[in-house]
Amino acid sequence: MQIASPTYQPEYLHVSHHGGDVQRAAPAEDYTFGFTTPAPWTAAALGTAADGTAPATAGETRYHRRRVDGVQYSWQPRGRLHLHKVEKRETYVCYRCGYPVRSTLVAVCDDNWDFRMCYSCYSAVRRLGLENNT
Repeated sequence: MQIASPTYQPEYLHVSHHGGDVQRAAPAEDYTFGFTTPAPWTAAALGTAADGTAPATAGETRYHRRRVDGVQYSWQPRGRLHLHKVEKRETYVCYRCGYPVRSTLVAVCDDNWDFRMCYSCYSAVRRLGLENNT
């Protein structure tokens, strides 16, 4: 999990001044850093060659890269809506209120990024219980 300097708090806490899901719960998914997974073969498992060197495939790791769409965190889906925090602020038009919004918090309807909703509309929809009817 990425730590924001200088407070040494998780980066998603930068938006915790908002109400709702962002404040109440930690994200369900964290995509901040790529991570490595060790290969099933290691130098210890394969042993060493006669000259004392490890085989060429020993200790190999696989690197999982960041998401292409720039999503850093994702909260639990609420009905048809899924809240994400992206790396950079994006300017988009909220499909519910129709206003242009510049924010790092984006609610997406049915995993279709053409239907983006601003966080204030997302909070209003959640408060009214209309997550499945948007």
